[in-house]
Amino acid sequence: MIANKVKGGAFLAAFFISVSTFAADAEYESKVVFDSVSLVLAAEKNASPSSMMGHSFLKISGGGRVHAFGYYAALDGGLKSYIAALFGNQRGIYVLTPYTSKAAEYLLVENRSLWEFELDLSDSEKTVLKREIGKTKGKEDAYSFVSHNCSSAIESLLKSANSDYGFDRVKPFTTPVEYAQFLYRTGKIKNVSYIRAPDKKDRPVKNILTAAPPSRIGIDTKYVEFSPVYQDLRTVSDAYNTELETKMLSAKFDTKNGRLDKLDLLKLFSVQPVSKYFRIGWESGGVLEAGIGTGMIKHGFSVYAVPMVGTRDSRIFAGLKTGGVLHLADKAKFIAEYETATDTDKFTAYAGIKVHANTELYIQYEHRHACADRTVVGAAVYF
Repeated sequence: MIANKVKGGAFLAAFFISVSTFAADAEYESKVVFDSVSLVLAAEKNASPSSMMGHSFLKISGGGRVHAFGYYAALDGGLKSYIAALFGNQRGIYVLTPYTSKAAEYLLVENRSLWEFELDLSDSEKTVLKREIGKTKGKEDAYSFVSHNCSSAIESLLKSANSDYGFDRVKPFTTPVEYAQFLYRTGKIKNVSYIRAPDKKDRPVKNILTAAPPSRIGIDTKYVEFSPVYQDLRTVSDAYNTELETKMLSAKFDTKNGRLDKLDLLKLFSVQPVSKYFRIGWESGGVLEAGIGTGMIKHGFSVYAVPMVGTRDSRIFAGLKTGGVLHLADKAKFIAEYETATDTDKFTAYAGIKVHANTELYIQYEHRHACADRTVVGAAVYF
């Protein structure tokens, strides 16, 4: 008798789940209409690694309704979840929401501007895309900053509708901006629009379709630096923001002495009214640095002052990082920075000039307390 009751309860549970699923699918079929589909890019936000390269999702319009569909990392803000996402062990989820609420979240809550790229999809391609999104919404998958992120998830969906939306690459990752550039080059975009965040009203609009690729190799008279996921204050042709620095798995080699000079597992720095700095890596020992300060941006010139604390070379330190950045019309950039801390004092000056769409020449001078001055001249190539 008990066994029969258990079986009956399981049957009823399965029945109600099936009914609920059927109702949800019917609602999706009737209310999510694919008259037009756009790839939407939200500007980067340096507050967390999950948004440091921007975010991409789909805007689906039709039948008087507009929806947003994207793939998101379920991060809790802790360092452990970021490390898990770095190695592809973090939970990710596909979410379908009303577009107005998603746009308001980016524009009003996070102050991130939006670019909308309307895609040139045929009716049959939209039908296939609708079917694939219907099967995917609400599902979970392992999220990785590098190999399976918001951009690669959207690419996979679009590729299911048309293989031409697949981006053949030599790198294991594609950033949202890079994928939008690919779609534009291959004629998959038929209309571009821009929605400015309220606090960006006095900032010039950058053409992200001409931004430098996000991977960099720099070769100079002393070092070789390879940065696979990269945006730096030094970059002349940046994507969204001239005052942002993002590095992941960046390595710098001393060619004269044949050794690793520096490794940045993750480095974030933003010059804003509330400027933030974070770095975890290796340089003559483990490095963990964090700071929060202030900055000002006006007419292509930025200044910042960020108090910092952390540990490096097995010693705890506290210090202050100050500097200024001058950006000249997407052609050149000049940076001066001084750091005074309990373990060292350092001054650096940098000048970079763009000589080609993805190539820059640079010179950098560094003076460090109790060390010989260093001056290097080199070239950086973005790919």
